[in-house]
Amino acid sequence: MDGINFDRKESASFAEYWQSLRKDELVPAKSRLDPSQLKHLLPYIMIFEKISDTSFLIRLVGTEIVRRRGADITGHKLEAYLNAGEESPFWKNLMSVLDCPCGFLTISIETYTKGTQSFIELSGFPFADSEGVPRFIVSLAIESSRSFNRRNKSLLMSQERTTRQEWKFHQFIDIGAGLPEPIIPTKQGIAPVYQDQPKRARTSS
Repeated sequence: MDGINFDRKESASFAEYWQSLRKDELVPAKSRLDPSQLKHLLPYIMIFEKISDTSFLIRLVGTEIVRRRGADITGHKLEAYLNAGEESPFWKNLMSVLDCPCGFLTISIETYTKGTQSFIELSGFPFADSEGVPRFIVSLAIESSRSFNRRNKSLLMSQERTTRQEWKFHQFIDIGAGLPEPIIPTKQGIAPVYQDQPKRARTSS
């Protein structure tokens, strides 16, 4: 995963584990996934399964994600279209990961019912079914580190919120099949959250 700047070591560890399962294949089989090798990551894991061209089934939501969000959506469906009739950016992201097999890295701000907010680092990679067809996505959703928050909080919080889970950064990860078209999920676009705020140029007196 050269060139991918994960904030959390857990995200980098998950990416390395996925890489170790590939062998000579572009996308590893989901049957190779061994939960015993991911004990420290399981609370942050989500598993999605494509069940149609317009829907994913949420197979698993880790306990830490449930705690953070206050609800367990295991068994729920993620549909292509939002209530307003617009395509869901997250659904488009999952479809892209399977259609042009790749990984992804997203930073979002989650706003909770009590009004608190957290930066979440979300990464994920495709897995294949028994016939070798990419159909599953296993992702890791974990709160960003304190050092990340200090570097980026003032930059990101100054922007207008557009959704309850607003993406601030998104990139696809090339695993050998090229990259899909980029996704711009908010009206304001995506801020480059891995960069510090630009320093003001000094003016001569």
